[in-house]
Amino acid sequence: MKHYLDEQHAGFGHLTEEQKGTEREKYESWPISYAVDSLGDIKLFFEFFEALAKGVALLGDKVDQELWRKAGEYLTERKFD
Repeated sequence: MKHYLDEQHAGFGHLTEEQKGTEREKYESWPISYAVDSLGDIKLFFEFFEALAKGVALLGDKVDQELWRKAGEYLTERKFD
């Protein structure tokens, strides 16, 4: 995920739907050591983060909600599905 997000940060940021399609195709065959399904792993990461963020939201002011909101926005911009 770090490499994927580094590439998104350096190269694009705000992707159009067409660019997201191109990126999705690129990562479908992306060779990563020990990865069986690179695209599926990336999707799983985003699903995991979204579930984690929902749980954190339930904690209210016990955590920095603004930080989590910004992290969610950052990842949403880079999500290709």
